[in-house]
Amino acid sequence: MQPEFYADMAARLPDVTQLRLPDMDANGIAMQVLSLTVPGIEVEVDPVRAVENARFVNDSLAEIIAAHPGRFAAFAALPLQDPDAAVVELHRAVEQLGFVGALVNDHILGVYLDDSRFDQLWAALAELKVPLYLHPGMPPADEWHVLSAHPELGGALWSCQATTGGHAMRVVMSGVFDRHPGATMILGHAGEFLPF
Repeated sequence: MQPEFYADMAARLPDVTQLRLPDMDANGIAMQVLSLTVPGIEVEVDPVRAVENARFVNDSLAEIIAAHPGRFAAFAALPLQDPDAAVVELHRAVEQLGFVGALVNDHILGVYLDDSRFDQLWAALAELKVPLYLHPGMPPADEWHVLSAHPELGGALWSCQATTGGHAMRVVMSGVFDRHPGATMILGHAGEFLPF
């Protein structure tokens, strides 16, 4: 890709008022849901820092929403390195900040959301009636031999959708939704290959 593309993207991602709102208006978009994308809180190795960073991100998103009511909503960043703290932060983000769900960037230091330590998260999502958006993450949890000698298959071209779809299937097959029938998971990018 051209350097101009990356420069434009780097300017647009963190912007709210100079580029994003005019683009939304020009394209008939009434509201956007904001979130922290990759690498996200999920790569933080220190659970204490993860809690601090999640609160900072969520407070920052809440300020943007408050400054532009009706134009933005948000998915919470969660410090899943400490599942108890993640549930507390989810409740704070939804009940106090008005967030509409949570976004998780794939695995948490190699641990997937079908792990029993996250059962309380799924229970809280069901109780609060908000979704979890499972988004691709970086870096991958492990190396796939199928990607060897083909770096073009890594990332957004193929591996992100495949690993996120696989993660979603782990959640489904592990019985998370049997144990928490009110929990909801969102998959982007045309369903992360699963519909196909």
